[in-house]
Amino acid sequence: MGIKSSMGRVLSVDPLVSLWSFAVTLHTDLGDLKVELFCMQAPLASENFLALCASDYYKGCIFHRNIKGFIVQTGDPTGTGKNGQSIWKKRFKDEFHDSLKHNARGIMSMANNGPDSNGSQFFITYSKQTMLDMKYSIFGNYCLGLRIYLMRSFGYRSLI
Repeated sequence: MGIKSSMGRVLSVDPLVSLWSFAVTLHTDLGDLKVELFCMQAPLASENFLALCASDYYKGCIFHRNIKGFIVQTGDPTGTGKNGQSIWKKRFKDEFHDSLKHNARGIMSMANNGPDSNGSQFFITYSKQTMLDMKYSIFGNYCLGLRIYLMRSFGYRSLI
């Protein structure tokens, strides 16, 4: 089941506590999802995500990977999970920070296929997933709006 999304159309980019943290609202078929970006700890991933959102790169992307209790993943315009590129048209390096862990629901990280292979795909955790620490660059977290657990309700190719 695939539901086309308007994901990526940025409703607002609101500075939070500092100039290095932003909140972005993603519009999806299941409601809005507000995420906080960790621009200071993950500047490359944050810049990449913001620029891709602003360019409507994510518009129409489906969540091609949805694993109950684990993650939901998107960011591939083909919907296959095999494609996608960064704003630099090449893969970019991992950004790990000691204070950022996959220790809760709603952690947003770059998907990759090995070290320093980040592109456009990202995932959001359904729950604590510490085995992902230091393997996937965390660059944000869910803060407000659509409840993350709704993603599980709409099947493998659903959208949030």
